[in-house]
Amino acid sequence: MISICINECRECIIRNRIGDQLLWKAENGEEITTEEFDKLSTFLSSEDETLVIEACEVLVEIGEKAVCNKQVMSKLLKAFCDQRDAVKFYVNIALQEIGKTFASNKNFMLVLANSLMNPDVEVIIGTCHMIGEISEKAATSKDLMNKLIEVLAHNRNEVIRRKVCELVGKIGKKAASNTRLMICISKVIGDQDESDDVKIAACYALGEVGGKLATNEDVMDNLIKALSSD
Repeated sequence: MISICINECRECIIRNRIGDQLLWKAENGEEITTEEFDKLSTFLSSEDETLVIEACEVLVEIGEKAVCNKQVMSKLLKAFCDQRDAVKFYVNIALQEIGKTFASNKNFMLVLANSLMNPDVEVIIGTCHMIGEISEKAATSKDLMNKLIEVLAHNRNEVIRRKVCELVGKIGKKAASNTRLMICISKVIGDQDESDDVKIAACYALGEVGGKLATNEDVMDNLIKALSSD
C-alpha cells in the first residue's frame, strides 16, 4: 500500500514538473524539445484521466508550437473519441480553445489537413470535429478542402464518409466555392454502394450549402441521376 502511494506521488511530481517546465519554456520563448513533446503525447493517451486532463490544459497554454506538432495533435484528436466523460469534456474544451486561437493559422490548417489522411479512424473523427469547431474559416484553406475531397474519393469507411458529409454541412455556404467538393458530395447521393446514413448526410450537406448549387450543372445532373436510379 505504501509503495503504491509512493509511486503515485512520484508520478504526480514528474507530470507536474514536466507541465511546469513546458509552460515556463513557452512563456519565455525557449525551444521545447522533441523528447518533451513525446512526453506530452504520452500523457494525452494515458489511462490516467487526470494526466490526460492536465496535458490538455498544458497544450492549450503552450500554443502554436504544440498544436502544430503532428504527434501531439494526433493524440489530442484521437482522445476526442475517449469514452470517459471527464476526458472527453476537457478534450472538447481544448479543441474549442485551439479552434478560436488558431483558425487562421496556415500551419495549423496543414496539420488538420494531414490528419484527415491518418490511418487511425478515431484521429479522423476527432479531426472532423476540430474542423467543425472552426467551421466557415475552414473553407478558406485550400489544403483542407482538397483533403476532404481525397477522403471521399479513397476512404470507404462508412463512419468517416458520414462525418465528412456532416462536416461539409456544418461549414455551410462557404463550401460552395469549392466546386470539386460539391460534385464529390453530389456523387455520394447516387452511389449504389453508399449506405443510407452516408447518403442522408450528403443530402444534409448540400442542403446546408444552399441555393448557390442550383447553378452548378454537374451537381444538379448528379442529383437528377440519383432521383432516377432505383
